[in-house]
Amino acid sequence: MNLNFCHCGKEREMKKLVSVCVFLLALVTGVFAMAREPVYGVLFIPKKEYTLEKGKFRATVPQVQAVSFIDGRTPVNECSGAAKAVNKQLRAYVDKAYQDYQKEGEPGTWIYPMITKNGDNIYSLVMVKQILHGQLDVYMDEAFTFLQNTGKRVSWKDLVRKEEERFMTVESLEKNIRAGMFFYKDGVWISKRPDGCIPDGYRPAEMPGPYRFYVDESNLIIFMLPCGESGASRKRCFELNSGAATKYSRAVG
Repeated sequence: MNLNFCHCGKEREMKKLVSVCVFLLALVTGVFAMAREPVYGVLFIPKKEYTLEKGKFRATVPQVQAVSFIDGRTPVNECSGAAKAVNKQLRAYVDKAYQDYQKEGEPGTWIYPMITKNGDNIYSLVMVKQILHGQLDVYMDEAFTFLQNTGKRVSWKDLVRKEEERFMTVESLEKNIRAGMFFYKDGVWISKRPDGCIPDGYRPAEMPGPYRFYVDESNLIIFMLPCGESGASRKRCFELNSGAATKYSRAVG
């Protein structure tokens, strides 16, 4: 038996195996690197809806697919995984909302989405809730902002540019309130305070929670602050321009 031939054969096989492993590692690393890059020219459009309707409860959220911004039809396969992740999280929100509805005594409840930003690597929407329990109560229940390259839900802190972090303070919020930087869903900026929402001397107790915001069409981060004395209201909120654009905005240097 030729031991040298056996040894050399095993060595060649080992080298081949190492080469294959290195190639696969490089390929996987490259894919993940691409996934981390922001995507532009992509839209998330609803291919269908997820609706849960039981008793006096009805909630609807979009189930999206990634398509080219150019024609609104051509699939962008690189973002299909991100779209699936978004859909899963929105379905989970509806299921949780139904559980809350049962705990709250099953009042008449209708939940529907309001898309605020779709593009520049951002898909942002606000879930509006209408409850009829003696009287009609309408408010923004939850906001979701996702990255279109990964499908990850992000907080406003994830989106603020490094150089603007120092402006994200309670003092800055107070300044913006005094300046009348209020925002409404029809896209009109007005300085008039929302009726019965911001009493004189209003001061936010703290910065908004990580997900109490949305991104508007101009890539601005819009905070959702609680109404009432020092933000005492748990449901009603008003919209306030943070003064900061997302780090994915190409309109900002």
